Amino acid sequence: MAAKQFRWIVLELLALWIRTCCCSCGGHLQASSGDLRFPISGGNVGEPLLCTWTITVPERFRVKITFTDFVMKTSCCSCTHDFLEIRDGSLDNSTLIGQFCTREPKFVYSTGNVIWIQFASDFRTYRGNRFRLSYEALCGSHYTDMSGSFSSPRYPFPFENKVKDCIYSIQVPKGRIKVKFESFSVEGRMPVCLYDFLEVKEIGYFELSSSSTRRRRYCGIEKPPIIYSTRVAICGLGSRVACLVENRDL
Repeated sequence: MAAKQFRWIVLELLALWIRTCCCSCGGHLQASSGDLRFPISGGNVGEPLLCTWTITVPERFRVKITFTDFVMKTSCCSCTHDFLEIRDGSLDNSTLIGQFCTREPKFVYSTGNVIWIQFASDFRTYRGNRFRLSYEALCGSHYTDMSGSFSSPRYPFPFENKVKDCIYSIQVPKGRIKVKFESFSVEGRMPVCLYDFLEVKEIGYFELSSSSTRRRRYCGIEKPPIIYSTRVAICGLGSRVACLVENRDL
């Protein structure tokens, strides 16, 4: 009797998880990490869907989205009837991160703790239009001033082991960005930085599966060289990082 009751509880929880996390057309997700999959089965041809979600992580964190599946076939080269739209904020008029149909996203980063997602399809071109993603809260900040500085959490003390990654992004209205390291200590030895590292790469709000982003990875006790960007610089910090970065518009 107990075994049957336990099995029933497990099945009910599984059904609830599927309804709330995988196939609900829209909703509000609030957690430090999770998954979103939609639709769980193919759509009906000629029956348009327009579904909107917001993902909220704790304050002072940023949202990182990783796409594990993305299929969006449309009748032409434009995202008119079939697309996935992502915005940096909680509203439909928040800053547009991207509208994806022919391009396949891989990673998406917010500047704050909320991100807005909308799925639209009439399934006329393909019944299997779908997406699946995981999201997580990362520490870090987004900087838009013409000059400034920042450091890793708890600097000058070591990075906390419980903190997985931090994303710091710098965006200036014009010119290039100069990044200079005043202090640096990351466990590991160049050029092999397997577990702990600081990575600098030039991207916008998102990375595509097909993109080949220029990236530089550093570890050890020797300060990285001065880095000049062409547009936006994003530093991804692994564990046990101690660094201080100054950026100037050039």
